[in-house]
Amino acid sequence: MGLTGYYSNISLYTVNLSLCAAGDIEDEDEVLAWLTDEDTLEIPGRIEEVNTRMLERILEENSHVVVFFCEYKT
Repeated sequence: MGLTGYYSNISLYTVNLSLCAAGDIEDEDEVLAWLTDEDTLEIPGRIEEVNTRMLERILEENSHVVVFFCEYKT
C-alpha cells in the first residue's frame, strides 16, 4: 500500500485532542507502532477504563497508583 506521496503528516484525533505522528511517516511499520502504542493513546488528565493487562502494566511502571472500581447502573 505505502503512504508515500499521499500524506505530509499523520494525526490522531481523540477526545478533542490532536496528536501528530513523529518520525518517518513513510515507514508503515513505524506509523502502525505509533498508532497502537499505549503511550500515544493515553490521554493526560482523563480517567479511562482499563482492562487487567493495562492495570498490570500501570502497576509495573508506577510506584503510586490510585484505582477506582465501580459498577454503572444502566
